[in-house]
Amino acid sequence: MFESHKVPALFLAKNAVLTSFASGRPTSLVVDCGGGSTTVAAVHDGYVLQKAVVSSPIGGEVLTDCLMRSLESKGILVKPRYSFKRKEVRPGEFQVVDLDFPNTTASYKRYSQNLLILTFQQHLMNSQMERQ
Repeated sequence: MFESHKVPALFLAKNAVLTSFASGRPTSLVVDCGGGSTTVAAVHDGYVLQKAVVSSPIGGEVLTDCLMRSLESKGILVKPRYSFKRKEVRPGEFQVVDLDFPNTTASYKRYSQNLLILTFQQHLMNSQMERQ
């Protein structure tokens, strides 16, 4: 790599350290919430304190599933965009018409619902951040 691509140097670091440095602090507590897990790591002077790293299997996907179940328990149906269309009855008044696609797989329907829920979560988090 060094000879063929003329790379002058290489620096390897843990994600928590890079996150800490990105915020301009060599010492911090980094909370990394990903799709599949959440990790909390203590960083001191650019080094991760290995004994202080805690992981949890609860991540974004679990939160998305909880939100989906919560909406369904309240009777709110999350319909994928491909399953309906708007039809203008009169100017400014619309009617929702259900569409039937019998060859749509259950996994694609679930994927489409998850995209809607993720969009909802992102907009909700952005509006909360703007309030602060």
